Amino acid sequence: MSSSIPSIPTPHGHICDGVRVKPMSVELPIELVLEILEIAAASSHLSAAAISRVSSWARKLALPCLFETLLYPVITLNEINWTSGQYFTKPYIPRHLPGPSIPLPLHVGHHVRNLWVERGNRGSPMDEINLFDICPDVEHLAIQSSSIGALYTTCRAGSRFPCSVRRVTMITPSPRYEIHVLDGLRLANGSLFLHNITHLHMLDLRMSTYVPYDRLPNLTHLAVPYLDLGANIAQEPLRTPNGVLDHPPLKMLVLTVDEAKYMDNSWYHTPRLYANGAPMAEFTSPRASFSFFMRQACEKDKRVHVVLYPRQGETHRADWKAAARGGESIWQKASQAMADEQYPTLLPEIYHEKVLRRIG
Repeated sequence: MSSSIPSIPTPHGHICDGVRVKPMSVELPIELVLEILEIAAASSHLSAAAISRVSSWARKLALPCLFETLLYPVITLNEINWTSGQYFTKPYIPRHLPGPSIPLPLHVGHHVRNLWVERGNRGSPMDEINLFDICPDVEHLAIQSSSIGALYTTCRAGSRFPCSVRRVTMITPSPRYEIHVLDGLRLANGSLFLHNITHLHMLDLRMSTYVPYDRLPNLTHLAVPYLDLGANIAQEPLRTPNGVLDHPPLKMLVLTVDEAKYMDNSWYHTPRLYANGAPMAEFTSPRASFSFFMRQACEKDKRVHVVLYPRQGETHRADWKAAARGGESIWQKASQAMADEQYPTLLPEIYHEKVLRRIG
């Protein structure tokens, strides 16, 4: 008895007993297709952008992922345009994109959860007010101190924004008199704006070292740039904003160290004298100096964390965007740094030659 010839698959069908058979048409259930596209869109921003170009119905699936994180960088008032975190200069602006007077389509704004607004000295506060009003469900807001007025105006107008904001990143220093206008600011849902904030990350304290933790009764996580506090890593005691460790709800204080600034300025590595005149130990390398700094943090309070941020070659804006799109947050980076005994080895054992000349 002869054995049957097995079916052999080919790109154009199957060959069975020498006869080509047309491929069977297999259709996936529409529910499964939708689920696959949703998972793919959520995997990365690039995937969401690609899926949005497939069809009109696929675009609707991708929009929540595509516009979950939005950055508002202004070039000039006439050149601003939206491309979900990117911008084109004037010759390349697509005609279908809205201008600055309507910064974002209404049907897109409600998908935004993470919003970075960096108007600078150009543009109009009214653009920001319109933008805030169009994005009512933002949870993480990054703004400059110059945008506080627009934030206040939007709240007073009864907008749903910023009822959902719990995390705030301050891009520029925020003097006391600017933060003061937000005291007692009640939102449309009846809550107080400053009482809602649980996470505050301040990126720059060079012009003002004021940290408004005392106005945030529910603040649990705070990150500040350590070198902007006038601190010297080669000097004890460890500096923290005055009174912050006495703030009852605080669970985590992150002292960020700008790696490029730390490596370039010899002042941060030069030993100073104790109050009694006794000199500190000499530090022979950035690695040893930073390791000493981390030990100080551990000894001072278990809530104090130290992390290199931003790393050399990185920017606050790019790092914020990466974290908002699913990358590691500053809190996760700091926790991992303190748990890793080898973390200081990220720094070199010797200083750059120009730093050595300054120290010498």
